[in-house]
Amino acid sequence: MFVSTLQNSTKILYTRSTHEQHASSLDDFSYATFEKGQSSVVALAVTCIIFGSCLILSLITYFYLRYKTCHGQGLISSRRRNAHEMTTQQTPIIERENNGYLMEDDVLPASLESFKQQLQQLVDGLERQPRNALRLNVNDVIGSGRYGEIISGRLTSTETVAKECALHVLSMDDLNDSQTQAHLLRELRQLKKLKQQRNELLQDFYGISSSADWFYFIFELHRVSLKRRLIESRQAAPAPHLTSLTEQLVLQWMYELSSALSYLGSCQVIHRQLSGYSVYVNDDCKLKLSYFGPPHYVNGNGQQLDPCRWLAPEVLRHGQSHATVKSDVWSFACVAWECCALGGTPYANIPNSQQLLDAIRAGVRPAQPVYVYADLYQLLLNCWQLEPSERIGFEDVSFGVRQLMTSARHALCFDRLSSDTLDTLPLYLPMLETQI
Repeated sequence: MFVSTLQNSTKILYTRSTHEQHASSLDDFSYATFEKGQSSVVALAVTCIIFGSCLILSLITYFYLRYKTCHGQGLISSRRRNAHEMTTQQTPIIERENNGYLMEDDVLPASLESFKQQLQQLVDGLERQPRNALRLNVNDVIGSGRYGEIISGRLTSTETVAKECALHVLSMDDLNDSQTQAHLLRELRQLKKLKQQRNELLQDFYGISSSADWFYFIFELHRVSLKRRLIESRQAAPAPHLTSLTEQLVLQWMYELSSALSYLGSCQVIHRQLSGYSVYVNDDCKLKLSYFGPPHYVNGNGQQLDPCRWLAPEVLRHGQSHATVKSDVWSFACVAWECCALGGTPYANIPNSQQLLDAIRAGVRPAQPVYVYADLYQLLLNCWQLEPSERIGFEDVSFGVRQLMTSARHALCFDRLSSDTLDTLPLYLPMLETQI
């Protein structure tokens, strides 16, 4: 029905109505709406399934990882407690050079005859010098150690000009201890390795001479140790400087020493007793590294060196059986610090070696002098990492020192900046460096 009103006139139109048009409209609506909605519902369902699966997997992963983490922490805590209990039951062990220790690569001779046989085989592989070519100065004892004394002498071979030499005198009567025998055989094997290719930074080995009961190992003689040269430079310093040495020369010495130790490492040789006393300075101001036997005496009283202040913590803790090339890296940094400190004593504020290991493990290191700058001191700290695996190698050390040499006075400066600068020099305390 339609109703229309115009100018007070109303008209009504009645039509015949059916449900066909509504049915048609409903069909059109169903086609237009629900056909498109079905695909949306399917997509929504798939999305819900995917995200639901991800949520379930996330929950499973979360609870699994939480379980593993809690379980792992329990194991770690248990291991730490056990390790702590084992550590607290042990006391620090300080090994000294003359106490005697067994290296991992040392094999104890089965008998005295076996030792003599092995010794003779090694000696036969070394250069020999006739006994009558040696002139011994038995009154000039310049060192002493596990194998015997070191005296000065003169090599008068007809093939070469007479040379001053240091003679390591070994008596078979003093080699009855099996550990000492094993140590000697090891050092002779190392000596044989190093003799195959001469290195100008190492102390020259002239050969060996022997008699019925004595062996004489003949080395180049140097009387001035690096330690002595550094200490004397303090006294000879011109007015505006702390030392008579130049910054370039000190860095050059560090570079030469790192190169010498790098060469030893390439030959699979560990020095084990590196200090300012085992390095010598020749007349040309070049370093010579001693690698056989003990260093010379520390002073005129015949007191021997206590090497503990130069040893790596793993060697202090467990002995020389734990020495590696990285142990030499630690010791090198101590010698390099000596160079910077102009002969100062490492850890001068620690009175005895028994307290040294605890201090090192607590993070104590030789102090940075005021005239040593950050780049150089950081290089030393990289060598003083507590874990051997975290220390840099000698190749990196040599490269780092070489870089510093390009601008030496930006690494360290020996200028005397004020009247009290001398008081800032690290102390040299020889009594702390000797065995009691």
